[in-house]
Amino acid sequence: MAHPAKTDALRLLRCIDETQVKGRQGAKVDPPRAAQEVGLEVGSERYHDALGYLAEEGALLGDEHTEMHTEEVEGPQPRAYAVYVFTERAVVLLEEQEN
Repeated sequence: MAHPAKTDALRLLRCIDETQVKGRQGAKVDPPRAAQEVGLEVGSERYHDALGYLAEEGALLGDEHTEMHTEEVEGPQPRAYAVYVFTERAVVLLEEQEN
């Protein structure tokens, strides 16, 4: 049974907060580093689903200066960034998780 993207996303976000930003909105973060710490394989479908969830929720915004371009092999690929920004929405999601 696959883990829901939301569960993985919140684990990833919690790790980012605890190890990289400590609640600092606007801080640049490294999701692959956090993924390794929570046991998500970087590049896996689960990792991309979790990261996609956080991007859709507005918790992490891609730093436009670090956009990575990939060759399209099997259709359009989601936008990817080397660096993301931790947002106010990320703090709200973490607070909602605690309640």
